[in-house]
Amino acid sequence: SIISDNNHFALATIMTIPILIHLYLQSRNTLLRVALVGGMFMLVVAVIGTNSRGGFIGIVALGAWIFVTTRKKARFLAIAIPIALVALYQRFRLL
Repeated sequence: SIISDNNHFALATIMTIPILIHLYLQSRNTLLRVALVGGMFMLVVAVIGTNSRGGFIGIVALGAWIFVTTRKKARFLAIAIPIALVALYQRFRLL
C-alpha cells in the first residue's frame, strides 16, 4: 500500500482533519457533530501513534491554524491542551 510508511500515514490522516472540521461546521445534526468530533479525536490520536516527527509538526501546524482562525479560543485551548499533554507524554515521556 502507498500509506504503509508511518510518515505517509500521518500525512494522509492530517489531510482528512480539515475536511472533518468543514463537515462539522456545516452540520446541524447533533449526533453527526458528536461523531465528527470523535473522528477528529481518533485521527489526532492516530497521528500521535505513528511516532512521525513530520506528523507531530503537522498536528502542531494544524492546531496553530485552528487557533488563529477560530473565534472560540478558550474552548479550543480547553480541548487542545489536554490532548497536547497526552501527546507530549506519549512522544517524549516528559511528564
